[in-house]
Amino acid sequence: MAVRRISSTKVILTLLAAVLLAMPVIISQDPRLLHTFVMAGLAIILATSNRLVYFTGSVHFGHIAFYAIGAYTAVLLVTKLGVLFWFAFLAAGVVAGIVALAFAAATKVKGFYFTLLTLAFVEVVRLTITFTPALGASRAMRCPPPNPITIPHLFTIEFATRVEYYYFILVLVAITLVVLYLIEKSQVGAALSGIAQSEPLAESIGINAARHKVLTFSICAVFAGLAGAFYAPYATVIGPSNFTIWASVIIWFQMVVGGADSFWGPVIGAVSLVFLREFMPGTGAYENIYYAVAVLATLFFLPGGLVSLPRVVRQKGSKGMVSLRLRERLPKRVLASLVARREKQGGKGDTASR
Repeated sequence: MAVRRISSTKVILTLLAAVLLAMPVIISQDPRLLHTFVMAGLAIILATSNRLVYFTGSVHFGHIAFYAIGAYTAVLLVTKLGVLFWFAFLAAGVVAGIVALAFAAATKVKGFYFTLLTLAFVEVVRLTITFTPALGASRAMRCPPPNPITIPHLFTIEFATRVEYYYFILVLVAITLVVLYLIEKSQVGAALSGIAQSEPLAESIGINAARHKVLTFSICAVFAGLAGAFYAPYATVIGPSNFTIWASVIIWFQMVVGGADSFWGPVIGAVSLVFLREFMPGTGAYENIYYAVAVLATLFFLPGGLVSLPRVVRQKGSKGMVSLRLRERLPKRVLASLVARREKQGGKGDTASR
């Protein structure tokens, strides 16, 4: 059975990769849909990398701050210093990672206070951009497109249309998912899981919880910085309004809707909410209503996120969604005692009928 499951997964991933590679041809007549796929790719990078911090048991709302740091680093290096975009792109990830490393190393608080601190950091970054003339202040800054990629005697890739950006983000998403998956399945991932379950117990067996959390926070920020460096030339103009606290909250909405406890949950949640935003009628306040309804519906009917939907459908015939939700909320000991009591009552009923 295990071999079949692995082979079917490989087939599904291969088919999905083939469809994604052919997507610009399939939707060539709908540039808006191609733009939606690009924005979904950005959302996947932000949501999955933010989950890496959640994997350690911390709630991090400051992810959008490192997204902004990456975007402005790339813009400044390209426009002010004349650096090639591809060097600026890599530098954006490094700068975001270094800032995150310093932030996490200097932060001694945990739990709720850490969450508040990350929220405050988003506002600090946004206000710094707003009141710094070198960063454009409250005005938008322009970013030129990436330098063409030329392979002699073969082809040249010029970022003149959304198709080139689509393949760019596709490669970036693939790298992000592979790296994060390898981290989660490695010994480092096992250590992070142990820290999330019980930090004192993890330290008692020799795991340096503080060092693991700092490095994880930094790795998470590197991917956010790279995503920001991609977004700057794609959007052509960036400003402080692109990097607000609400943008950080949306990242968490995507994780919750998809299922934060699963590796693929943030991917599903990011794609779902991006497409919901793009194709539902209305903008502004209406988008917030859509997000709120999606999150509330998920929390009530699918506490495990959309990624748990197949399991819910399989079990719906006998118990239903609400019953499943109650079973997931109950502690294992309580659930075991209820099952034993039901079996005992069933046995008595059989005896009486005889």
